[in-house]
Amino acid sequence: MSLRRIWLAALVSLALSHVSLAQVLYQEDFDTDPSASWQFNSYLLGNSADFFFDYSTVGVPPRVCGSVPTLPALGLTADHPPLPE
Repeated sequence: MSLRRIWLAALVSLALSHVSLAQVLYQEDFDTDPSASWQFNSYLLGNSADFFFDYSTVGVPPRVCGSVPTLPALGLTADHPPLPE
């Protein structure tokens, strides 16, 4: 390849590096409880999903999203057998 083609390829790649082709498919801010909009299917005991889990119950500090600290988020549990009654 000639030096001119290498420079042209470098310039084109730099020009295209600022173009974003990504699209947001889903976004949730957890300001309201989204649990009613989702269904969790599990065929094994010990798996669960809490769509409005309060992480302060396990010692995780609130995350700052914008100017308001928020606590709820998606909480997943896997292979955790239920406690005996």
